[in-house]
Amino acid sequence: MKKKWLVRLDDGEYSVEIRQNQMSGSGSILINGSTVSEFSESGESARMMEIEYGRHRFKINIVFGSFQNEYNLTVDGSYHS
Repeated sequence: MKKKWLVRLDDGEYSVEIRQNQMSGSGSILINGSTVSEFSESGESARMMEIEYGRHRFKINIVFGSFQNEYNLTVDGSYHS
């Protein structure tokens, strides 16, 4: 499963991508093509990760579901769908 956002900020565009293996539950978060964090479900129903990249703060919330996961992104306090 993959989720991708293109976020335009005052200092340029940022590509934020979540790649997750549905079978194992493990995944990674990439910003501008570089892996900045890795995660696994490990029985949790949700996980929130904060990542500082450049001068920005990225918050990614993942809600693990039986059939589909929900991914939310907030950058510097602004929600991106």
